[in-house]
Amino acid sequence: MKKLYFTLAFAIGLIMALGGCSQSSSSENSDKKVVKVALSDEVNPPFLFTNDQNEPVGYDMDYLKQLEKKLPEYKFEYTLGEEETNLVGVSTGKYDFAINWFFKNPEREEKFLYPAHEYGYSLTALVTQKSRNDIKTLDDMVDKKFPPVSATGGLRAILNAYNKEHATKPLTLESIDNPSTAENLKLVDKGKADAIFLNVTTFNEVQK
Repeated sequence: MKKLYFTLAFAIGLIMALGGCSQSSSSENSDKKVVKVALSDEVNPPFLFTNDQNEPVGYDMDYLKQLEKKLPEYKFEYTLGEEETNLVGVSTGKYDFAINWFFKNPEREEKFLYPAHEYGYSLTALVTQKSRNDIKTLDDMVDKKFPPVSATGGLRAILNAYNKEHATKPLTLESIDNPSTAENLKLVDKGKADAIFLNVTTFNEVQK
């Protein structure tokens, strides 16, 4: 497999979306205030995935653990869920905040508080078989096949934006809940898909 970077590479900020009102409450067993945190259930190493004990681990969790150390008066409780469901949970007060690849748009910025600075970035790329030399940009994926992708999230937002700007020659996109990066790479490897649009950091981790 090989990575093909765009001439204008996209960068997606890994950012936190915070609700305007905190719903933290005191724990029955301690004086610490409980903060309810929504995590993405999409497997996305090295940022967020589960270990052999089915516990969430990765860069996101390392970040949150450091944050928790700086806030000893709070106890974080984590719940895994789908991205849009997590955002709804933040807006209704079910969660105090959510963490994921929350790209910004005007609608979201009206509802949620984003941090001033993102805490991580990853370039995106098209990944193809090594033998393919006909795919270098999204233009080359018109009339070709992508593996199934999530209907929400930053990567899909980029593809949707492309289709909006190229309405006469859009990309063909198939949606699926919680797509597996590893399985989608296998589809490309076996020739059942032409290329996958992916975060480069995630690609490198899956390759390991």
